[in-house]
Amino acid sequence: MVTISQQIRAIAVADYIAGYRDVERFRKLCRQCPRYGKTWHCPPYDFSVDIVQRYSIVHLIATQVTEPADIDTVMDTVWKITHPMLMDLEKRYPDSMTFGMACRLCAKQQCTRVNGEPCRHPDMMRHSIESFGFDVSKTLSELFGITLLWGRNGQQPRQYTFLTALFTNHDINITPLTL
Repeated sequence: MVTISQQIRAIAVADYIAGYRDVERFRKLCRQCPRYGKTWHCPPYDFSVDIVQRYSIVHLIATQVTEPADIDTVMDTVWKITHPMLMDLEKRYPDSMTFGMACRLCAKQQCTRVNGEPCRHPDMMRHSIESFGFDVSKTLSELFGITLLWGRNGQQPRQYTFLTALFTNHDINITPLTL
């Protein structure tokens, strides 16, 4: 049976930047990705990723799916849970910034960036935390005790883990979901 659960950790942004961020390393990795420059949630950006420095606290949200179905079903399911949660947090805590997973807003259509057009949903699209130079694997391992698993030989892992985040200046309590 598929289970979905969340864990949440808060850490000072300055500490998160110092211990879990390597912008140059992840910029190089992003350049190797086929989505680089082809979707609005991926780099290169027309702004500095250092905008996160204006926040004091980051609430990191690890969403785990055990005994998952195929990756597209998992991504759609987790998106439907986490995206509204992130939008609600931004609404409740103005001047905050959320980071999501791979954009699913135009899943049935090609992203407009490929054609040099503006995003269809700029108010709802969120960037991934790794695209700002943060190390998801290290974050999950050291702050959550979760080892990021990868599929091998055409087999999917027994568990998927997704990392989303809220950067804010508000000290808040976010309730994790369990489904």
